Amino acid sequence: MKKFLILIAVLMVSVPLYAFPPSPPSTAGTGDMEASTYDTGSDGAVDKAESVKSPATTGVITVTGPGAGTTRVKTVRDANDTVLELGGSYTPTGTWTWTSTTWVGAPNVSDTVYGATWDAVTTISPSKKAVYDKIESVIAGYPTQASLHVDSLITLSGVADDAVNLGSFTGSTIEDNQTVKAALQALETSGETKVSTSSVASYTEPVSNLPLCRTGAGTIGGCSNVTDVAFSSYAPLANPQFTGVVDIPVDATTDAEGEQTIDTTTNQFRYYGGAQRVLSPIQHSSIVITAPADTDDINIMKAPYGMTILGINCIVQGTTSATGQLQECSATGGDCADLDSDIACDADGAADDGTLTDSAIAANAWLRWKTTSLSGTPTFLTVTFRYLVVAD
Repeated sequence: MKKFLILIAVLMVSVPLYAFPPSPPSTAGTGDMEASTYDTGSDGAVDKAESVKSPATTGVITVTGPGAGTTRVKTVRDANDTVLELGGSYTPTGTWTWTSTTWVGAPNVSDTVYGATWDAVTTISPSKKAVYDKIESVIAGYPTQASLHVDSLITLSGVADDAVNLGSFTGSTIEDNQTVKAALQALETSGETKVSTSSVASYTEPVSNLPLCRTGAGTIGGCSNVTDVAFSSYAPLANPQFTGVVDIPVDATTDAEGEQTIDTTTNQFRYYGGAQRVLSPIQHSSIVITAPADTDDINIMKAPYGMTILGINCIVQGTTSATGQLQECSATGGDCADLDSDIACDADGAADDGTLTDSAIAANAWLRWKTTSLSGTPTFLTVTFRYLVVAD
């Protein structure tokens, strides 16, 4: 036996082995991959496997080759592959879902918003979020209706939002539904074509157009009682007249020529010429009696109109005092009545008690000073009284 084995070994070394032709491809199906099943060439390599099954799981890998009669040398992935391999280029189709994937050498996508630093950058692509953020930042820089104060401009125009004209006017100078330019043109034309000395012989100006017929602080109103003014010549009226009540502003500041006002605190009429001047409704009258005697009854004045006595003051010169008071007498100087109680007029001056018993003086009545007593020998007695004129 030992000799037989040695002989076989010698023959294997010295005689070339016969190469059997390859057997037909295996038609094995699924199952465990074994050399006895898939090594059809008996050369230690798997010749064909339609599918490969792991003994540990139920999963199966199916391998699909080229069509019949086609020999393919595998270098990169092509359309016949169903398994993604490393290397080469690949155009994906269908839907790919990536989870927990680490990209190596993939495109760089950034969430950073566009900025000046992006200029000339060719290796980074903006994400959809970055594009959206950039759009938002650009829009935020645009002026808004609030920042342009559009609402204020609409209010200033006096017409509604989205209006395309100025609406209607109550007068005839500006026609309705005009643009701003057209309205200004109408005003300019109207002003330039008013009465001129070369074209109009007579003209009647409506009251509503008179400059004085306005109301408000610092202006004159009350033109409802004024009739239309007829101009029969080119020259203005020398003495224009108004009827009715003319309103004068009250408690206004008068610091420019022509301004006027009524001071409701002092009841003064204030006006400004070269400087501020006043007209006071309070008037006064005085009488001086030399060497007064206790029998003096002296008429001072006859009231030209109704009067209201505001106060009485008196003073003597010399020693010592004179006592007396004002009286109101009839138009003929009789039937005199005291206005208040007696006043003791001394060298320091004296006044009534602040409340006159009868302060009203009728028009055409006589005012009289009555001396009731003397103390010492005063040389002069001066009596002054203040009054307001009563409106008729």
